[in-house]
Amino acid sequence: MSIHKTHTGLHGRPHHDKGVALVLVLWIIVLLSVIGISHSRNVRLDMQIARHHVENAKARALAETGVNRAIYELFNKNEETRWLFNGQVYQMSLPEGEVQIMIRNTAGLVDINAATPDVLETLFSGVQIDQQERSALVDAIMDWKDADDLKRLNGAEDRDYEAEGLEYGTPDQPFFSIGELRYVLGMDTSIYNTVAPYITIFSGQSKINQSFAPEELSTLFDGTEEITLDSNLNEKIRQPLDEMQQEQQPPDFIEGSASNTFHISTWATVLSGAMAGLEVDVSTSQRSGDVYNILSWQESSQ
Repeated sequence: MSIHKTHTGLHGRPHHDKGVALVLVLWIIVLLSVIGISHSRNVRLDMQIARHHVENAKARALAETGVNRAIYELFNKNEETRWLFNGQVYQMSLPEGEVQIMIRNTAGLVDINAATPDVLETLFSGVQIDQQERSALVDAIMDWKDADDLKRLNGAEDRDYEAEGLEYGTPDQPFFSIGELRYVLGMDTSIYNTVAPYITIFSGQSKINQSFAPEELSTLFDGTEEITLDSNLNEKIRQPLDEMQQEQQPPDFIEGSASNTFHISTWATVLSGAMAGLEVDVSTSQRSGDVYNILSWQESSQ
């Protein structure tokens, strides 16, 4: 009986298996490294998102602080320190950042629910549209909010909206928000964006009190010169204040009644650079037994 010995050379199977195992281990290491790097990147991204949310929350809280300060000023009886309600911008510097605040008595704005056709006509004269389009808008607004189905000369009732392929008609009741104005037949985004800073639904007055009105609107209603309304009216609240702005003197009071509703705009910037703004309407009427009531509350677009 002969015995044969098997010799394993350099190219034998055991060495081959060790090579495959080594490659497999290396691939596992690479895979784990990729997973680790990806996880680390995801963690960093999650932390950045969390910080972003925290900073935005700080900015919103700071903007709310500005609203509360403005409401305090509504009840400030000290004429020497009380803020003006004509749209002047005030600034609060806090450890967390800065807030700019503007208060306007809504009597200085055009109430689209109470305004007469003449007042609306004057408002739209500050928009770059022709007389025919202006008259059509005024009549359509009046038809939108009146209780009857009688169409004004250049107006629009339910059949006109249906003819335009719209799935809604006139509600025959007052506007519930200024944003509803977008749906009036003939209104487009450009026109709406231009007039939106100058209108309200809360003053209850058919005319404006120029003591509280934006300068452009006051000039428009004076009729002393032609002027185009600035759709960026409220953007000044986001601009740094210089000393002249801060030392602005109260305007001469023009005869006319004030409203017990106020529009408050705030814009906050925290140290990280995050920003937030609020647009709030407040009533100081105590009919409900409360000292004040929030009529509307919305965040500003950045």
